[in-house]
Amino acid sequence: MKLSKVNLDKVPGLTRANPLKELIDPQKAFLSILECLQNNDPDGVMEMISIYEEAVNKANSKN
Repeated sequence: MKLSKVNLDKVPGLTRANPLKELIDPQKAFLSILECLQNNDPDGVMEMISIYEEAVNKANSKN
């Protein structure tokens, strides 16, 4: 049984994901760090800061 290909660009309401845009959003990064602090997770805080820093550096290198 062979499946036919679907052109996702023509599916109404479907948009492409941009994970880098989500990662460099300061408000989302802050909320993630705050959640780690509320859960008493200092390793999570450091990980989120590292992820945010890497994403911002990657975004800046593309420009």
